[in-house]
Amino acid sequence: MRITLIRTEKPDFTPPRRCSSAGFEEACEKQAAAGIIPCREKALDPRGRSIYVSEERRCLETAAALFPNSFLENDAASDDASAEKSPTAMHEAVKPGDSVFSNSLYEKGCNIPDQNAPTENNKNRPKLIVTPLLSAPPLSPFTDTARELPFSLWRGMAYLQWLFGNKRQKESRAESRKRAGSIIDRILSAGENAIVIADERMLSLLIAELKSRRYQIRRGGLIRIDHLERIIASDNEPHCGGCMYNCRLANPGCMIGRDKAKRAAQKQHT
Repeated sequence: MRITLIRTEKPDFTPPRRCSSAGFEEACEKQAAAGIIPCREKALDPRGRSIYVSEERRCLETAAALFPNSFLENDAASDDASAEKSPTAMHEAVKPGDSVFSNSLYEKGCNIPDQNAPTENNKNRPKLIVTPLLSAPPLSPFTDTARELPFSLWRGMAYLQWLFGNKRQKESRAESRKRAGSIIDRILSAGENAIVIADERMLSLLIAELKSRRYQIRRGGLIRIDHLERIIASDNEPHCGGCMYNCRLANPGCMIGRDKAKRAAQKQHT
């Protein structure tokens, strides 16, 4: 099984250089509601995989840019027939009423009006699943003050409070990790390859959760996740380090296993 993680495109938002606590909170709200800059990546082929995104506008717009076939027709399923068929209209239509921190998974097959009656027009479109469980962990001011401080300081201190579970933050890292685990459980229970589009911090939690379940992570960078970076999580490489002596995989993922499989194939042909 393979799960592809993709970070959203860069949001179309420039934070202030300095701000007060109220200004930081306002900037965070504007950033969360912002769309994305023109997508720099060409459209991708989902190959029938389900696409999991958060209800945030930048996630929906990234999905629309990368997988346009999943946004054909009126995917928002809006009651207003004249509604604009765009990620913004879909964002307003699919936004659930319950909290971002709800334990229930909000799911909507936006691309298929009736999943029990597929038609020629929608049978090949990937299923889009919109869930608040993938929303980026929110940040709150680390203190209340009218004094203007650098935005990077506000964000860094709020991040540390989130990391260590300070009560000033709406959610702790442990609670965010629990949401990530719920998403992984949902994907594994479906038993199919999937694509997940989310914010950098949520992706880091998903990676940590997948590593704890012995998934192999393949990515280009080492620390920071770049915008639109694709990370592959796969469970088809269960190597223990002793595979040079006993590798029975049909498709080995390590060099030693591949060499052994190649020699075995050559031996069969001779």
